Amino acid sequence: MESTDEPPVVTAKRLGQVCRAALVVPVRSVILHGSAATGQFVPGQSDIDLLVVVDDALSPAEVNALENIVRGCDLGSASGMDLDVVLTGVAAAPTASPPQELHLGRYPGERRCTGGWSIHRPRSTRQVSRGCWRWSGVRPRPAAVDGMDP
Repeated sequence: MESTDEPPVVTAKRLGQVCRAALVVPVRSVILHGSAATGQFVPGQSDIDLLVVVDDALSPAEVNALENIVRGCDLGSASGMDLDVVLTGVAAAPTASPPQELHLGRYPGERRCTGGWSIHRPRSTRQVSRGCWRWSGVRPRPAAVDGMDP
């Protein structure tokens, strides 16, 4: 898929809207965090980090829809993407290791996947990962690209 020339915040907003449209569960917010939110984004090197906050657990069909979005979306000038999904209650009380509904990552240069991209899915939809909460303390200035502000 051909890459666009849009700024990373515009790419993130577009991806957030596509993710929201793919979900049946109520979506509270899609939050951009990381370098694109802090203004430290480097085209071709930085990735897009999105956190989707939902009211209910994802269905298998919704997980598959998000995986297809991450696998095939136009990332603009970003080198990859991290998409984390958490429940509203988890987002309301962040911890160092919050439970996630889902983590999907698309990273360049990994050998395991044809085309240099790989998708990472937790074995359980309740797998714990510290990665999704980078926006809560380590990386300031998260911004909602769709829905309520963090």
